[in-house]
Order: sequence, then C-alpha cells, then structure tokens
Amino acid sequence: MKHFATITVIGKDKTGVIARVTHFLFEQRANIEALEEQVTRGQFSMTLQASWKKDHWDAASLTAGLQDLGRALHMEVKFRAV
Repeated sequence: MKHFATITVIGKDKTGVIARVTHFLFEQRANIEALEEQVTRGQFSMTLQASWKKDHWDAASLTAGLQDLGRALHMEVKFRAV
C-alpha cells in the first residue's frame, strides 16, 4: 500500500525552488508522481503529487520538513495527505 500527498508551493519566483523541494522529497524516499509549475508576472506556483511506500511514510516529519523549507525559501508550502 502506498501513501499519497499533494504539495503546493507559492511565492516570488527564484532559482532553485524545484530543485530544493524535489531534493527534500528524494531524501524522504518519495516518488514524484506528477509536477506542474508556472511563473506568472514573477509569481511562482507549483503543485506536486508524491507517493511513499508504507514503511517510508512519516507525515509529521514531512510536514515539519516542508514548513522549514518554506521558511528558508520565503514561500508558502502546503502539504496535504490524500
């Protein structure tokens, strides 16, 4: 059984956002199922869907890590398990 989550990232566009988020997810042993991003008038937005094997799922760690990443990037990062 897999666990799935949707992650959204919104904020002022800057270099490396996708790399930072996907690297964090790689470290958390996630599989990226889908990723969409766009920049409109300097505003970055990304929606990412990821999955984890049952034994790699730790929602509390994911939430805390993504909150820390959002603060470091000065962006809004939301995590929603589905």
